[in-house]
Amino acid sequence: MCTVTAHGITLQDAASTQQMEYVSIYRISYCTTDKVQNKVFAYVAQNESSGALECHGFLSPKKKLAQAVTLTVAQAFTVALDLWQSKQ
Repeated sequence: MCTVTAHGITLQDAASTQQMEYVSIYRISYCTTDKVQNKVFAYVAQNESSGALECHGFLSPKKKLAQAVTLTVAQAFTVALDLWQSKQ
């Protein structure tokens, strides 16, 4: 399961609901739906330990779901920017 908030993306195991990974919105540099494989949603994020850029790709059951996740991440970027600016 994938949860998107203004703070980041959380990935959980669907069966156990155990958190597998959390990526801060501030470490994500790019997010897209693949043009050829339109059920694929992907984002590029900086690894917290090494600083290397990593591409994380996910296959969704439907094209519309991949597009919705991508749009939600874009909206999360906007909200995160607004929150950051309000603290300045």
